This record gives sequence, C-alpha cells and structure tokens, in this order.
Amino acid sequence: MGSQWHFAAIDGRAPEDASAQVTFEGEHLLVQVGCNQLKGPWRMEAERLIAGPFDQTEAVCPSASWEQGNAVSALLAATPRVTVEGKRMILQSSGHTAELTRAVD
Repeated sequence: MGSQWHFAAIDGRAPEDASAQVTFEGEHLLVQVGCNQLKGPWRMEAERLIAGPFDQTEAVCPSASWEQGNAVSALLAATPRVTVEGKRMILQSSGHTAELTRAVD
C-alpha cells in the first residue's frame, strides 16, 4: 500500500491526539495513537487486515489517550474488516471501529 492514514474517529470519538495515524510501509505498519506506537507486519486476507505481532511502546498517557490506544490495539488484534472508499478507510471488528482518512501525498 505504501500510504499514511490519519484517524478521524476511534469508536465514534475524535482522537485525543490530532497526530494519531497508521502508516503502511511495505510489509510493516506503524501505528501512532497518543503517546504510544505499535510496529509490526501486516497483510490482507480477503477483506481482513491481519497484523502483528507488534513491538509496542507502553508510555503512560492521559487516560482518554490511553483508552484510545488500547482500543486501536484491540481492534488490530481482532483482524478487522477493512473497507476503503476513495480517501476513507474503515476498520471494524466486533468490539471496535476506526475511521481514517488518507493523508495528502
């Protein structure tokens, strides 16, 4: 994919940190939410994002940012369904949803 996406919503709420994003680079993805990062391999199978295992930082963040980071981590662990429409991507599992917009190249 080789692309960068900004979180517009995590479980229906705007991200606490405006710089929250996912970057797809080759076979790896980097996720920045709040004060923590996830980095690991990814691939697509059918309409599902298969990601991990992740190297993950565990800095102490303000509680809302911490909760959103945990939600994104759980979402990615649950092999979310991926829907891409133009510059909009939705990641959805049974417990969490994230809406992202593609960064301008």
